[in-house]
Amino acid sequence: MLRRLRIKGFKSFADPVDLEFGPGINVIVGPNGSGKSNISEAIAWALGEQRSGKLRAPAMQDVLFSGGDGRQPVGLAEVVVTLEGAPGEGPAEMGVSRRLTRAGESGYRLNGGNARLVDVLDALSTRGLGPQSLSIIRQGQVEAICQSKPVALRGILDEAAGTGLPKRRRHRAELRLKHVDDHLARARDLANELASRARSLERQARAAERAAEVERELDEAREALARARAVSAARELAAARDDRSARSAAVATAREGLDAARAAAQQMAAERQQVVSEREAAMQSASRIRGVAERLSGRAEVAEGRVSAAAEEAERRRERRREAQEALVAAESAARDAEQAVERAERDARAASERLEQAEQADAAATAALEAARDHRRLAERDAQERAAAEARIVRATEALSDLDGVGGPDLERIDRRAGISRARRERDAEARAAASRGAEAARSAREGAASRSARLAAEAAALAPTDDRHADAVVLGDGIEVQDGMERAVAAALGELADAPLVASVREGAQALEDGASAAAVARPAAAASPAPPIPGARRLGDLVTACPDRARPWLDGLLADAWLVPSVDGLPHDLRPCVLVTADGLAFRPGTGMLTGVRGPWAGRALHRRAIEAAEQASARLAHAEDAESSAVAAERRAEARARASTRCAERSDAALQSARAEDRRRAAARAEAVAALDAARAEMTRLGSAPDGAPVDIDAAEQAARAARDARDAAREASRLAEAGATQERARHADIVARRARARAEAEAPEAPMADHSVVIAAARAMEQVAAALAPRADEVDERSRALAATIMELASTVAAAEQAREAAEAALAAAGDAERAAEIALAVAGERAREAGVAEDAPAPPPPRMTRSPSTTSPSASRHLQCGARAWVRSIRSPPRSARSSPIVRPRPPSRSPTSSSLPRHCVPRWLSSTPR
Repeated sequence: MLRRLRIKGFKSFADPVDLEFGPGINVIVGPNGSGKSNISEAIAWALGEQRSGKLRAPAMQDVLFSGGDGRQPVGLAEVVVTLEGAPGEGPAEMGVSRRLTRAGESGYRLNGGNARLVDVLDALSTRGLGPQSLSIIRQGQVEAICQSKPVALRGILDEAAGTGLPKRRRHRAELRLKHVDDHLARARDLANELASRARSLERQARAAERAAEVERELDEAREALARARAVSAARELAAARDDRSARSAAVATAREGLDAARAAAQQMAAERQQVVSEREAAMQSASRIRGVAERLSGRAEVAEGRVSAAAEEAERRRERRREAQEALVAAESAARDAEQAVERAERDARAASERLEQAEQADAAATAALEAARDHRRLAERDAQERAAAEARIVRATEALSDLDGVGGPDLERIDRRAGISRARRERDAEARAAASRGAEAARSAREGAASRSARLAAEAAALAPTDDRHADAVVLGDGIEVQDGMERAVAAALGELADAPLVASVREGAQALEDGASAAAVARPAAAASPAPPIPGARRLGDLVTACPDRARPWLDGLLADAWLVPSVDGLPHDLRPCVLVTADGLAFRPGTGMLTGVRGPWAGRALHRRAIEAAEQASARLAHAEDAESSAVAAERRAEARARASTRCAERSDAALQSARAEDRRRAAARAEAVAALDAARAEMTRLGSAPDGAPVDIDAAEQAARAARDARDAAREASRLAEAGATQERARHADIVARRARARAEAEAPEAPMADHSVVIAAARAMEQVAAALAPRADEVDERSRALAATIMELASTVAAAEQAREAAEAALAAAGDAERAAEIALAVAGERAREAGVAEDAPAPPPPRMTRSPSTTSPSASRHLQCGARAWVRSIRSPPRSARSSPIVRPRPPSRSPTSSSLPRHCVPRWLSSTPR
């Protein structure tokens, strides 16, 4: 019996709604659209209904409240149904609840604890409830029951009679038996494979027995080799001693010859060095003698030239002194005459100036009288009116000009510069606005793409939402396993339904899980080893595609995927493949051992794909949020750029208008100033023309004109006479200044003291002495040259002798080096032979024994002797591969070994050092 019902977020129930049902019949009454049918659908959904069509919803996600006016969509839908049982039907109350989130997560709860769908259905079946029972009868369902087929009617009767639950349990038991049959078939396959492996292991055992026999034969060969090496070592030791003695004697002989050659070469080199030193000294003496002679001759010539030049200079100075005294007398006479002429010219110029002043005064008086007479005659009547008008115009023009000059006009240069800056800013802001528009358009496109991708991924995640009824708390094998992108179907095909098998600790718990409805159970087992090689070329190990796996599931996963391989296709595979599992990325699994081809089984792949889709949807949502932020930033930047562009445009327009206004104002002021200047000039001209007002009585104009012409002629004549007198005075002054300068120069030259004549007799005597010394040194230089040539010939002879001695020394050194190399080779051979003799147990002073008879029978050699020979052979090989300490520390270069060793022919190639092998590389 239904006791309580709680609905939250299901369809039209956005807020939680609690309904209490009493005993008997309960009726819910309401108008159309009030949600009566949603209550019955909520009860059916909580009791396990999985078909969205029975809930009048296109998809299961549509049962969540999708929002309305002023309400946001909810993210969780939950329905709790409380049932009250009759006596004998289990607990008094049973609570069943189901919840679903918008992310696709769903779950069931039974009596307050998490449960699987199968557990809920079994619990409801004990009370005659469930999605297949007739506990909820919908509209039209009675007619459908009456018209149903016998098979469907039988299912309804089974549910009503309570036999549906045992039949479902029997079906699950049959499925488990089928899985057991599959496991038995796989066990048979493993048995067949192990049988084939047993045959291969038997062949390997026989090969191991044969290897032991070969090892025994190898030991016999090694013993024979040791005996042969002992004999050979004794012989080589004796030969090495003889060779070393002969080499030592040759070295001693070569060393004596080298010492003699070195002594001779040193003596010749010393003699040659002495001769070279004498020759160099002689050449230096000759050079010094010649240099001294040349310097003395040059100094004598220089001294004679200086004496001649001094005598000539003294004669020239005496001649110039006489000429200066004569010029001084003439200059003093001319200076007195010039002073008198200057005084006369200055008196004439002063008289002419006085006459010119008088003539100018008379001319000015006559001109004034003439002007006054003319003014009185012409301007007597209108002089006052014209003068007043002209003065008024002058005042107005002066005031206008002072106003234009006083008030500062517009600064065209500054305004033009500001306008240019505003235009440049407008262009820059326009480019920035275009760039911001492009960025906003790109951000908008990116946001739209991200939105479409997010919506598509969300739809894909919703479509991949799992609909299985797995218990939320159950731990199955596939939980926590993560694989590479796109490989979910391949891993699911390889694991099959085993991916949903619960993990149990024992077989008993596994049997209990199978009884509870699980299709398989994973019992604890050790980890399996992976197959060594792929069955076909190009196959990839499926276990390598698993990126994460919990430790609890690792043993089962390694066992199930130990021989599982990823292949491109299962078509055209060879027929002789070993038993394994070949899967494709599309979810096809082929087992060559049984010839079975299967697909994806179990809901694990759906859950993995759904989880991957949810992650992709979340990433797409994050990218969408980032794109929306970027779009908001780009739109804000575009708006700021547009605002700046509009502001700069307005500023540029204002600057252009101000520039045009300033230019117009400047043109207007220039025109006004030109007009004012023209008016002022006209007024001043008018005032000049008017002159001053006439005073006094009228005079005789003709007499005034005659007097003015006479005064002007007198003034011109006086001016010309004054100009001529001033020019004469200037010329006389210049001539007087020139004469005074010449007189000063002549006096300076005549009064200059005469320099004393130097005595050059000492210089002449010294020059003659230096010439005599240079003549005496010339024969000594010739003698030194002759001695140098003789020493050069001696040096050439000694050089040939030294070269011969050097050749002899080099030949001796080469012979000594060859003898030393031979001696070192003999020492090395002797050391090797001695070491081999010691390893073979032969004394160094013992004679060479006869060669023993070689035999392969192990009975002819005692075990102790055999072990001794083997140890000696191994020690000899170590000594050959690693030379003795004395040989390693010696700085002598090891000679090239012979191309063939007398003992290498009887040794296996892997037991002989590289440089003792019979075939040189």
